[in-house]
Amino acid sequence: MTVISAFSSSFHGAIERSAQRPDHRRIPPPLYSSAHPTAPPTPPKRRAGKKRVDEWLVQAGLAETRSKAQGLVMLDRVFINDTRVGKAGELLREEDVRWLRVAGGPKYVSRGGEKLEGFMDAWGISRLDGKRVLDVGASTGGFSDCCLQRGAAHVTCVDVGRAQLDPKITSDPRVVNLERMNAKYLNSSMLPHDDYDVIVMDLSFISLTKVLPAVWPLLKTAVDNNVDPPLSGLLIALIKPQFECRKEEARRYRGIIRDGAIHRRVCEEITSFCARELSGSELMGLVESPIKGGEGNREYLLGLRRNPD
Repeated sequence: MTVISAFSSSFHGAIERSAQRPDHRRIPPPLYSSAHPTAPPTPPKRRAGKKRVDEWLVQAGLAETRSKAQGLVMLDRVFINDTRVGKAGELLREEDVRWLRVAGGPKYVSRGGEKLEGFMDAWGISRLDGKRVLDVGASTGGFSDCCLQRGAAHVTCVDVGRAQLDPKITSDPRVVNLERMNAKYLNSSMLPHDDYDVIVMDLSFISLTKVLPAVWPLLKTAVDNNVDPPLSGLLIALIKPQFECRKEEARRYRGIIRDGAIHRRVCEEITSFCARELSGSELMGLVESPIKGGEGNREYLLGLRRNPD
C-alpha cells in the first residue's frame, strides 16, 4: 500500500507541475469565423507605382479601352523606347510611362480588319467599289471597316450580341447594324437587301457548318466579267480551329489548339462540307491569317465563289 500511495502522490504532483508549466508549442491562428472575427487574409498588393501596360495605354490616351490596348500589343505596335512590349499584362513603373509609344496606330477598329486585309491582298482584291457586303458576326466591326475602306457601297452588320460595333462603323451612313440576330436562322426577309455581292464571316463559339447553309443563299452568283477573283459571288470566312475541333480536343488543349494535325483536319472538314452542302460553291483559296487570334490561336481564311447552279 505504501508503494501505491507514494506512486499516486508522485503522479499527481507531476500532473500539477505540468499544468503550471507554460506551453511553448506553436498554436495555429484561429480560422476566420464568428467566434474568431479575425479578418481573412488579403491578396498581395501590386508593387507601388506599377500598373499593367494596357492600363497605362488607356490612361495616357494612347488607346480608348483596355481591349483595344491589348490588341495593339498583340499587333506588336507598343514600345518602351525601342523595345517592343510582348505582353499587355507587363508591369510598368510610372516614371517609365513617358517612354511608352504606339507605332503606326491601328488601321482598323479591331484586329479582324488586319486578318481580312491579309486575304484580300493575297488575292488582289484592292477595291469593292459599288458592292453590297454582308458581315456575319460583325462584333466590333473589323471586317466591315476593311470593306468600307476598300469602297463598299453598303455593309449590313449582323451579330447575336448588342452594343459591340465601334462608333466609327455605326456612324457610317453606308452601314445597317442588326443586333441580337442569330445567323443560323438568317434569311432575306430579315435583311435590307435580298442578296449580297460579298459575304464575310467571323464567328466565335459556333462552327461555320451551322451557319453557312443559311448564309449561302444570300450570296449573288459570280459574274463572268473576266475578273479574277470575281467582285461578286465571293464569300470569305475565318476558320477558327478552337471552335471547329472536337469537344474533347478543345478541353484537352484548354481552347488553344497548337496541334498542326488538328488544324489540317479542321480545314479539310470545312472545305469538304462546303463542296458537299453549298450548291455551286467553288474553293477559291485557303490562307493562314497574317495575325493570330486573341489567345494566340492560328486561324485561316477560306474563300469561296458561288457559281450558277
